[in-house]
Amino acid sequence: MTPRRDAGIPKLRQAVVIIIDALRYDFTVPFHPTAEGAKPEIFHNNLPILHETAIQSPQNAFLLPFIADPPTTTLQRLKGLTTGTLPTFIDAGSNFAGTAIDEDN
Repeated sequence: MTPRRDAGIPKLRQAVVIIIDALRYDFTVPFHPTAEGAKPEIFHNNLPILHETAIQSPQNAFLLPFIADPPTTTLQRLKGLTTGTLPTFIDAGSNFAGTAIDEDN
């Protein structure tokens, strides 16, 4: 990947964006106790490669937390993944007190 230069600002021709849905931020960053005697939970420090890459190559990688406004509509995503169809806006309403998915891929 070779950077282009336009007006002194380096630009890339390609980029890879990785978004991991439902990944807890504290899975990826080192645990720092805030109280004396605090120990890491089982979910802390489980995916250190993301933090290590961001620290070792800050020009190539960064790690950002995202906080979603609840409620999220997981059913839409699952329906799209399992049936291969595109979920519609109306499917968001099905997320609440939903029923079984009747269609198949």
